[in-house]
Amino acid sequence: MLGVALLAQLAIAAHGPDTATACLPVRLSAALRTPGRVAPVVEPPRGSGVQLLRSRVTSRIERDGAGGVSTITEAWADVAISPVGRVQLPPFVATVDGTRTASNPVVVNVREPISPPPVVLVDARLDDAHGSGARDSLFVGQQVDYRVDVLLNETARSRLRRNPTFFPPEMSSVLAYDVDIPRGMP
Repeated sequence: MLGVALLAQLAIAAHGPDTATACLPVRLSAALRTPGRVAPVVEPPRGSGVQLLRSRVTSRIERDGAGGVSTITEAWADVAISPVGRVQLPPFVATVDGTRTASNPVVVNVREPISPPPVVLVDARLDDAHGSGARDSLFVGQQVDYRVDVLLNETARSRLRRNPTFFPPEMSSVLAYDVDIPRGMP
């Protein structure tokens, strides 16, 4: 009986932009309310022609006016879409107590990529904190600097309307902080 009640109350809604440019990041979001204190497992959209750049899922417990408890789960995913035209993106999929449900499909009109394409060179490396150069292996507890250099050609620089967004790889159990960028010669 609980499975039927859960299925009747389990619905996930997804949202995204109407239009996008091929190969540039697009933010998709989804929301789900489940009865009780059980947080669902939410899988971001995955499929051919869609590259998952980053995703996050958060849940919180709320009480309604009658004292009932429900869990609100919100998810978002930054994806890059390669096909051009009217594209139906794969859904978010939520699983609660073995019951799976999918969100509504998000349809996006994808424009041609920027032409000529901007050239962005990214060089990422681990440098020993003692200045002994690039490293390809580490010891537990060893301090290293994860350095990322991004070089843009003139075409890329002229098309920037705001600072670019960098999506670093997920590194669990790592302390990371942003370093101030020098503003020129004093």
